[in-house]
Amino acid sequence: MLPILIGLILLAGWLTGRGRQLREMSAIFLFCTAVGRPCVIPTGSMETTIRSWDWVWLSHISMLSPVERGEVVCFPGPEGDKLYCKRVIGVGGDRLEMRGGQLFVNGRAVQEPWAEPGQESWGPVQVPPGRLFVMGDHRSNSYDSRYWGTVPQDFVTGKAVVVAFPPHHWRKL
Repeated sequence: MLPILIGLILLAGWLTGRGRQLREMSAIFLFCTAVGRPCVIPTGSMETTIRSWDWVWLSHISMLSPVERGEVVCFPGPEGDKLYCKRVIGVGGDRLEMRGGQLFVNGRAVQEPWAEPGQESWGPVQVPPGRLFVMGDHRSNSYDSRYWGTVPQDFVTGKAVVVAFPPHHWRKL
């Protein structure tokens, strides 16, 4: 709601000729809301891929293509008050199972070079159509779909595409 209000205020200023600053602010605002935005990751649930307090660029444009397994997506968490970023482990129709730390998707073992090795076992879990099963890469330190279930695909606000800050952590996801 707030971004819409800000956008309308900036647009009104632009249309009424309130000056160059409002036009510049409008352009920046429109760019950020249409293309993407930075997002801070305050927890260690995605380590070592994304470290605590790293900033990622959250792409809105990438949402024009379907979400795929292995992508890092951001969405409102189960409490609804903060944004969560997790890796997509399963999409609608997938059957997931973890045996001794090895993930199986639709009966086939999946290599997860980003995931912290573990020995947990769970499942099988069937992912409903239109939903995503998400997990943090640091499995033993992640509050994710194992605890609160699947995420509706249309709740995803963007895909994390790059670790942008600090500069020495920069890398494409």
